[in-house]
Amino acid sequence: MSSAETHPAPGGPFGAFRRLDLLYFVLAGFDLLTICAALFLNHTVTTAFEDGVRTSAAWSSRQVEIIDLARLAQQADAPGNDIFTSGDVARERARHSSAYTRFNTEWQRMKVAIENDPLSSSDTHLLRHLSAAHDNMNEIGRESDLIFVEYERGNVSGAGRQMAAMDRTFGELNANIDQALAVVERMRAEHLQRQVVYARNMRAIELAMAAIVIVIVCFVAAYGMHIGRIMRASQDLRLAMLEEVAATRDRLRRYADDVSHELRGPISKMRLDAEVLLRLDRSPGQYRVGIEAMLSECERVSSIVESLLFMARAENTRVAINHQNLDVAKELALIVEFYSAVAEKARVTLSVNAGGVPLCADRSLFQRAVSNLVSNAIDHTPPGKQVTLSAVTEGGAIVIEIKDEGAGMSEEDRAHAFDRFHRGEGSKSGLGLGLAITKCIMDLHGGAIELSSRLGMGTRARLIFPEEISQANALQG
Repeated sequence: MSSAETHPAPGGPFGAFRRLDLLYFVLAGFDLLTICAALFLNHTVTTAFEDGVRTSAAWSSRQVEIIDLARLAQQADAPGNDIFTSGDVARERARHSSAYTRFNTEWQRMKVAIENDPLSSSDTHLLRHLSAAHDNMNEIGRESDLIFVEYERGNVSGAGRQMAAMDRTFGELNANIDQALAVVERMRAEHLQRQVVYARNMRAIELAMAAIVIVIVCFVAAYGMHIGRIMRASQDLRLAMLEEVAATRDRLRRYADDVSHELRGPISKMRLDAEVLLRLDRSPGQYRVGIEAMLSECERVSSIVESLLFMARAENTRVAINHQNLDVAKELALIVEFYSAVAEKARVTLSVNAGGVPLCADRSLFQRAVSNLVSNAIDHTPPGKQVTLSAVTEGGAIVIEIKDEGAGMSEEDRAHAFDRFHRGEGSKSGLGLGLAITKCIMDLHGGAIELSSRLGMGTRARLIFPEEISQANALQG
C-alpha cells in the first residue's frame, strides 16, 4: 500500500472532519445572530407600535381638545345672540364672560402642550390656526361687549348690527378651528401611512430573514448529507484499511513462518554436516564432499535471500528498470537454448513460435520472468510432452505465452500460485518463489500475468506487456 493510500490527503474524506468544528462554530454563530436579529426586530416592531399608539392617542387627544375649544367658542358667542330673546344683559354678560374665560384657559393650555410636546413639523400650522381662532375670540369678546352696551341703551338696531358683525367673526373662528382640525386629521393620516409603510418594511425584513434562514438551513441539511456520505465513506475506508492491515498481518505471519521454515532446512543440514565432519577424523576426500554439500546449502540460502530481497525492492519500487528494444523471437530462442539440456534430460520438447514482435523492456528481468515459467513448465511436464513459447500482439498488448502439456493445477494451487514459498502438488524442486518473482517483474513493467490451468489439461501462462507503455519506454530510451 502506498503512502498516499495509507495517509489520506487533507482534502480527502478525513479532511472533512477537520472542518466539522468550524461548521459547528459557524452554526452556533448563526444561531446567536438569528436570535439577536429576531429580538432586535421584535423590539423595533414593539417600540414602533408603542410609539404609533402614543402618537395616535396624542393626535386624537388634540382633536378632542380642538372640538372642546369649538364648543367653548360657541358658548362664548351665544350670549351675544341670546340677549335679544332673554333681554337680561347681566345674565348674558356673565355667561359670555365665563365661557370666554374657559376658552382662553383651554387655548393657553393647548398652546403650551403643543409647544412643549411637538408631534410633527405641522404643529406650527396648527398653532397658527389656533392663534387666529384666539384672535377671533378676542374680537367676539369686544363685539359682545358692544352688543350688551347698545342693548342697555335701548338701541336694538345698533345691537343687531353688532350681532351681525360678531356672527361673521364667529364664522371666521369656526373656519380657523376647522383648519386646525384638518391639520390634525392630515397629520393623523400621514402618521398612519408612515406606520403602514414601516410595518410593510418590517414585514419585508422579516420575510428576508426567513428566506435567509431557510436557505442556510437547506445548505446545512445538504452539507450534513454530504458529511454523512463522507463519514460513511470514511467508515468504509477505515474498515477496508483494518481488513488490509489484518490481511497484511496474516501475510507477514505466514511469510515469517515460510521464511523460517525454508531457511531452517538448509541451515540445519549445514550444521549437521559440519558436526558429522568434526566428530571423527576424515580423509581429504570426505572433507571435500562434506564442504561441497554445505556450499550447496549455502547457495540455496543465498538464492532464497536474493529472491526475497528482489521482491522487497520491487514492492517498494526501488528496482531500476533498464528499458531496451528487444527482439522477442531472439530472446525466446536464447532461453530455449539455455534450457535445452534440462529439457533433453527430462525428455521434454521445447519449441518457439514468435514472429517480429517489438518489445521494450528490461532484458535481464524479461529473461528471468520467462525462465521461471519455462523452468516450472519443464518441472511439471511428463516425458514425451511439449512446452511451447510464443509471442503475439493482441488487443493493444504484447503477450508472451508459455504453454505446457503437463498435469495441470488444481483450483487450490491456482488460487495460491503467486504466494511466496507455495509449491504445487507434484513439484520436483524449486523454492516456491518463481511465480511470485515473475509477478513482481510484470508489476514493475506495468503489465500483468495470467495463469490458466486444469488438471490433466496442462497449464498456460501469459505475460501481458501493454503496448502503449512499451512504446513510451522506447521513446524515453
